[in-house]
Amino acid sequence: MAVGVLEHALSKKEIEDLKNDVSNLGVEPEEFEKRLIEVPVVNSEKLEVFKGLLQTMVEEMVSYQREITKEEHPSPLTEMMKKFDFSSVVGKSPPLLRIFGTLEKIIPSDSTVLLLGESGTGKEMIARIVHYNSPRRDKAFIAENCSAFSENLLESELFGHEKGAFTGAIIQKKGLFELADGGTFLLDEIGDTSPALQTKMLRVLQDGVFKRVGGTKFIHVDVRIIAATNKDLKKMVEKGTFREDLYYRLNEIKIHLPPLRERHEDIILLSNYFLTKFCYDRNIPVKQLSDEVMEYFTNYNWPGNVRELQNEVKRTTLLAGFDTIITRKLLSPNIVEEVEKKSYLKKPKTSGTLKSIVETIERDVIREGLERTNWNKSKLSRDLGISRKNLILKVLKYGLEKSEKKRRS
Repeated sequence: MAVGVLEHALSKKEIEDLKNDVSNLGVEPEEFEKRLIEVPVVNSEKLEVFKGLLQTMVEEMVSYQREITKEEHPSPLTEMMKKFDFSSVVGKSPPLLRIFGTLEKIIPSDSTVLLLGESGTGKEMIARIVHYNSPRRDKAFIAENCSAFSENLLESELFGHEKGAFTGAIIQKKGLFELADGGTFLLDEIGDTSPALQTKMLRVLQDGVFKRVGGTKFIHVDVRIIAATNKDLKKMVEKGTFREDLYYRLNEIKIHLPPLRERHEDIILLSNYFLTKFCYDRNIPVKQLSDEVMEYFTNYNWPGNVRELQNEVKRTTLLAGFDTIITRKLLSPNIVEEVEKKSYLKKPKTSGTLKSIVETIERDVIREGLERTNWNKSKLSRDLGISRKNLILKVLKYGLEKSEKKRRS
């Protein structure tokens, strides 16, 4: 039987009335009276105190639950700040540490930043680090690849257009500069923009104003510009394909991102990071890169830089299936071929004249090439860039034909 509290002691008449009521409901009156005597009497003053304590307890529980929810589901801004914190960058090479030192100095300012580097070196990641650690972090971060559009489309994309400005412009559209107002705008591949667009960009950088396509009204914006390119803008200025005044306006702070081949210390760190992250994201046991694979990774040139390394780790992890160790046979052929070609040249040289040293290297290259192509001279001659006849003569010269006959016998 559920019971609570009484505000005052019940009179005999009230008890009798209650007993009669419950007896009609099929409850034993005597048992009910025994239970009723056990119900505590709480006066109104004590009841108010109890209500206050109960309310405080409920409020504390609600507050605690909100704190837990905050920890479990942080805000998007908190997530981005955590993701693009300095500690999120993998690497310890001197070039990378120098970049960190520069970023710490320029992040609090509104200075324009020019990021230079090959494709895949992490220019957009650096731009996001600048934004999400700056006072503009709670405003928009917008990135646009200037090489992805034709000149007319890019102008509309960057500056917006008025209704009727051109065929198909059925409504007014805000440009990315407007949408980035108060925040940061990354202009990626800025070296691919036309001189006409460069003129409009210069006006935004200098005065913070522009007009929409087909518009007559100046629009004011407050945007921090970060430009990025894999081209040599200085040479483009000399050739007249890039505005000199825009170049110097962008070049307030210049940061060169080194290619991965110049960051040997970071290759193993990045490889293990990508491997662990990919396995974690797919909810599979973490695999391991074999020592031989690591040797190939550290000796490969990585023309696609960090992006290529990330894709290669992902690819080999998928191909490994249920295997826990990723081995050489899973590597992309271009990686294996390039590293093994380089390894021929790294073989110890014997002492002697220059001619004898060159001949030693040539003999080793041909011998290993014959083994790699299963003694297919036509294929090897194409790989080496010489005629088949010339290759046969060299095979005879170095006595490699005998090795072939022994192999067949």
